[in-house]
Amino acid sequence: MYFEIRIEDINAALAYTIGVVEKRSTLPILGFFLLRADEDTLEIVSTDLEIEIQARTRADVQTPGACVIPGRKLFDICRSLPKETVLKVRAEKDKASLSAGRSRFALLTLAEQDYPRLTVTGADNEMEIEVETLRHLIDKTAFAMAQQDVRYYLNGMLFARTPEKMIGVTTDGHRLSKIEIATEAPAGAETEVIVPGKAVQELKRILASLPRDGRIRMTFGEGLLGLSIDDIVFHTKLIDAKYPDYERVIPQNLTKRAVIDKEQLRNALMRMSTISYDKYKGVEFIFEDGTLRLVSKNTEQEIAEEDFDITYEGANTSIAFNSSYVVDVLNAVTTEAIELSFVDGDTSAIWRGEGCPEETYVIMPMRL
Repeated sequence: MYFEIRIEDINAALAYTIGVVEKRSTLPILGFFLLRADEDTLEIVSTDLEIEIQARTRADVQTPGACVIPGRKLFDICRSLPKETVLKVRAEKDKASLSAGRSRFALLTLAEQDYPRLTVTGADNEMEIEVETLRHLIDKTAFAMAQQDVRYYLNGMLFARTPEKMIGVTTDGHRLSKIEIATEAPAGAETEVIVPGKAVQELKRILASLPRDGRIRMTFGEGLLGLSIDDIVFHTKLIDAKYPDYERVIPQNLTKRAVIDKEQLRNALMRMSTISYDKYKGVEFIFEDGTLRLVSKNTEQEIAEEDFDITYEGANTSIAFNSSYVVDVLNAVTTEAIELSFVDGDTSAIWRGEGCPEETYVIMPMRL
C-alpha cells in the first residue's frame, strides 16, 4: 500500500475517528486504526467493539491496500506536522513508513483480517433526518443520562420514532429530559431503541463539526444502529433492554406556574454555589407574589440569599432543587425565559423554555 495525502485532509478524518481508540485495553488491536486505500480515497476505521467510526477522505493512492496502524501515534504524528505538508505512507509486511518533508517515521502494523468490525445486519428500517435535528435532540437530552447506574438501560438515550415525530428521552432517576421533534416518516414506521451513553457523546462531538443542513441516513438493525453522514459512517451497539415508562413520571395537573428570566436565574444559582459546596448543591426556591427568593446554606451555617422579580401569581410556596440540575436545564434551553410548573415541595416540577411545549424537563425536589 502506498498513498500520499495532505496533512489537513488526514487530520480532519482522524479527528472524527480518534474518540473511540482505546488508550488501555486488554485487546491491543483496539488501540489501532484500520487504513484502507483504494482509487482516490483513504478510509480510516476505529472501534472499541461497541462503537465503530469510519471516515473517508481524498488521497493520491498509487498502490491500493490496507494496514492496521497504531491510532494514537498516527494521530499525534499528523497533528504535529505543518498543515501545508504532504504525508507519504507506505505499508509493507509488518511495518509502515511515514514521511512528510524532512520527517520520517516507522510504525508497527498488524494484519487487516485481525481487525474487528461491526456490521448492521437484518436492517429493514431506515430513515433520513437533518444533522441539525439529531444535534438538537442530543443537545437537549444528553446531560440527564445516568452514569454507570446499575440499571444499565438508564446509561443511554431512548430514541423513539413515530410517523409524526421523533422523541429523545434520558433520565438518571432524579431528573428526566424529553424532547419531541415533528418529522415525517413512512406510515407505520415506529422504532424505539436505547443508544449507549458513550455513543451519544461521540455522536454529539461529531455532529458539532458538521454542516447544520446536512442529512443523515439512519439504519436500524439487529442490536445495532448505523448512521451515514457525508463521508462518515457511525455504527453502535444498542442497549438490549426495555426503557421505563417515562410518561408515568411526568407529573400532571400542576397548579402553579412561574416565568423566570433564564440568565438572571442562572447567574444567581452560580452565586449560590459558592455557599452550597456540598455534593447535592441544594437551593431553596421561595415563591411569593411576583417574587422569587433563592436561599442556599451549608453545614457551617453560612447563607446566601437573592431576590428578583418574576411572573408568578399564587400562594406562597417553597421548593428545593439540586441547583446543578437546574443549571443543566438552563444551559439546554434556548429561550430567554423559562417556565416552571409545580405544586409544592413534595412533587416533581416541570421546566420548559417559555412557549416550548415540546420540551419537558422533570426535576425531583430535595429535602434540605
